[in-house]
Amino acid sequence: MTTAPATSTSDSTSSRRIAVPRSQKAVHCPDECTTAVVTPMEAASASILPLVTVVEEPTKDSLTAPTQGNKRRCWTCKGKISLSAVTCRCGYTFCNRHRYAEEHDCLFDFRQMAKRKLAEENPRVVPLKVARIN
Repeated sequence: MTTAPATSTSDSTSSRRIAVPRSQKAVHCPDECTTAVVTPMEAASASILPLVTVVEEPTKDSLTAPTQGNKRRCWTCKGKISLSAVTCRCGYTFCNRHRYAEEHDCLFDFRQMAKRKLAEENPRVVPLKVARIN
């Protein structure tokens, strides 16, 4: 690594170094045998190594939710359910206390389902273009 040359002022006794911004500092490239100087920006653009690590996407097996074996028990509190069993759209059975989506942290996307339903039932009406008469 080379350093910035020392410059002298009118006095020969006092010498100081000039601060060089980091992006302009010269870096010696070990691949080249010549005395070429490469800036960090050039070195970064020359390297083709990816800077982002690749994360594997989860498979369908890891995304599947566990199934509820006993439908006569609440999925959240595991309490026995008599006649008041409530089956949610997420597929689990809940007691009266956990029947609401906010109470059992439901994974079903009600908002997306409502948007889809509204789009199907209310098609977009676009008027015909009228030719302009001058």
